[in-house]
Amino acid sequence: MGSAEPMELGRTLICFDPDTDDLNGKFHRLASERTATAERLQIVYSRLAGYPEWDAFHLGELREYRDQLSTNEVKTRLTGRELEAALADPRWSMRDDERQ
Repeated sequence: MGSAEPMELGRTLICFDPDTDDLNGKFHRLASERTATAERLQIVYSRLAGYPEWDAFHLGELREYRDQLSTNEVKTRLTGRELEAALADPRWSMRDDERQ
């Protein structure tokens, strides 16, 4: 999982309750809602061509990241704005072009 997109996805998912090792279950649940964040998550799923793998090391890194955030930073993360910025990153678009 070296790329920025899954890491931004993980950072967003880890901020949503409940805290669980099953980030893909949380990913699926949140993407199934009728929210702007759900729409972003559906785009992420499409661009990643499925669910990423979350090993124990990455889960630990994500929890450390979340634990260093202020309450306001967590609230901002929950809006999905950082995820939207990652989606707009031209490097991700280049990866989409490479897959086609």
